[in-house]
Amino acid sequence: MKVVGYLLGACVILAIVRAVATVLALSIILVLIIGAICKPRETLAWMAFVLIANLCAAFPFACLTAGALAACAAVIKFRQTD
Repeated sequence: MKVVGYLLGACVILAIVRAVATVLALSIILVLIIGAICKPRETLAWMAFVLIANLCAAFPFACLTAGALAACAAVIKFRQTD
């Protein structure tokens, strides 16, 4: 009977954690919507920064390669305009 009580308590705690996570996710979505309405440029810049940061964390070699290629392209374009 004690084990059933522990399992029931664990289920209640997990349900509370799930509710808190749901409220947090909905509040983040609401903040993004409000930000997109009030300051769209800053919101899009922040979302792009977060996307690039997550891509760099997930694929560091690909991001370093893309950054190096972008830098080489910028240098080549800069030298061609002179």
